[in-house]
Amino acid sequence: MKINAVIVDDEAPSRHNLQAILKDYFPKFIWQAWLKKWYLLMILSCLQNLILYFLDMELVDKTGFQLLEMFEKPEFEVIFVTAYED
Repeated sequence: MKINAVIVDDEAPSRHNLQAILKDYFPKFIWQAWLKKWYLLMILSCLQNLILYFLDMELVDKTGFQLLEMFEKPEFEVIFVTAYED
């Protein structure tokens, strides 16, 4: 079974590093995109079969929690990722 996944992070090195690590451990992920802008997540949320987001906690203009509050009833799973100690 393949799992559709998206990485949402505003820093390109972070997106690429996370994908490289996860690719080794979870070869069944199908990477749909690496998103720099959070609003693209809203568009992608309409896609069926997209079920897993790796979401950075600190984006340029929002936090991961603020982004999730924009969804009335999210139909996907989220894994929060961050490089911040706090």
